[in-house]
Amino acid sequence: SKMQLEYAFDCVFGTRFLDSVLIEESEYFRMAADNVEYNLFNTHATAVRTNSGATNVKVRSKIGAVTVNNIGTTFHSPALRHVTLPDTIYHIGVGSFRGCKKLKNVEGAKKLKYIGVDAFRNCVSLEVFEFPDTLLHIDDEAFRGCTSLKELHIPESVVQIGVDAF
Repeated sequence: SKMQLEYAFDCVFGTRFLDSVLIEESEYFRMAADNVEYNLFNTHATAVRTNSGATNVKVRSKIGAVTVNNIGTTFHSPALRHVTLPDTIYHIGVGSFRGCKKLKNVEGAKKLKYIGVDAFRNCVSLEVFEFPDTLLHIDDEAFRGCTSLKELHIPESVVQIGVDAF
């Protein structure tokens, strides 16, 4: 069945261009805002990629009425240096930032629960990543090759740290 999603937001050129869209439960609608592309599903949204030339990116917490709660698997960009994630993000996907060699810090995501396999692998410039007290899982090789990380504080909430996570 189709669900009707209502949107009223400014995007790209600052104009209201989309009032509603019908999305099959298994399908999504893709849109871009502020150098980030999002997949909008009927109950949530995923930030899936950024403009390849973007250096500083701030992921939105909502697109219209839909909450952004995931970072997808192809979010990496060669120029990316700084990322601000909203507190609505609870999942950073497999290989999301893998190989972002210029990425120095990621902030926000105070309700993060899961960091996927290879999420930050070989982010050789990554110096700062604050693990929130809500974090449960750090998957295999999530931070492998992050040779510039200065300090790690793993919260007591973490129940799983994968193989070669650091």
